[in-house]
Amino acid sequence: MGGPVKAVTVGAMQYATHACALLEDGALKCWGNNRYGQLGLGHTHHLGKAEVPANINPVNVGADVLDISAGKFHTCALLEGGQLKCWGRNQAGQLGQGHTDNLGDNEHPADIKPIDVGDEVLAVSAGRSHTCALLPEGRARCWGWNEHGQLGYGHTDTIGNDEPPATAGDIDAGGTIMQIDAGGLHTCALLEGGRVRCWGDNRFGQLGYGHRRSVGTEAPPSWATDVYLGGKAVAIEASNYHTCALLEDDTMRCWGFNDFGQLGYGHTDLIGDDEAPAIAGPVPAYTLDTPDE
Repeated sequence: MGGPVKAVTVGAMQYATHACALLEDGALKCWGNNRYGQLGLGHTHHLGKAEVPANINPVNVGADVLDISAGKFHTCALLEGGQLKCWGRNQAGQLGQGHTDNLGDNEHPADIKPIDVGDEVLAVSAGRSHTCALLPEGRARCWGWNEHGQLGYGHTDTIGNDEPPATAGDIDAGGTIMQIDAGGLHTCALLEGGRVRCWGDNRFGQLGYGHRRSVGTEAPPSWATDVYLGGKAVAIEASNYHTCALLEDDTMRCWGFNDFGQLGYGHTDLIGDDEAPAIAGPVPAYTLDTPDE
């Protein structure tokens, strides 16, 4: 890799095929599919088939990188000072630059201006074709593709394609946002007090509300109820079509699409489409075998 790794991100969306690693010395390395410049190296050559990450040039971001997040075909870096830069595919304005031109395919991220989010960015999450940022005082903003209301503004208009994310304002999630995570076509937020709200596409029950109707297309997430988990959450993760939450008792709940058993319950049934995640109980993450006396 070229040094100790501080953080790693993998595009966890369907057909997402690139990864990035932030090294302890601040260097950022990306490899894999580079069709849209998502590796941030100023070209569109795929890397990793004939070379290892240690031999790949670091991404020139132009500032110290604090954290990274890889979407389906775009990558975002949180920079020192709370600035944010994204590069790669931009067909829906997910790069937040007010246009739909791809970036990183013939320029380096150092040459890209920081996104005008309207405030200091504390954390970033890149989804399939949308991006979300956590701001001070428990606020958040999202931009990009919005067909299913995944941006959380109570409409389905794309944001970021012809305006900066700052103009969209804050998401009304119904509470103070502690963490926000962008999935495939949905988004989830961990609210103060261990509550969870999700919005966007819900065809597989990935929102966890016991139905398959989208949330966020006509009203903000504050109009929805909390996802019933059976306990307080301390972390969330939204993937392509499923979602997982870690609870304060160190148990986990997962819900949504399950054709490959990705929910971890030993079957392939959907969860969250007609029942709350709490009904499924904790994911049996491990089994402790006790020797016979």
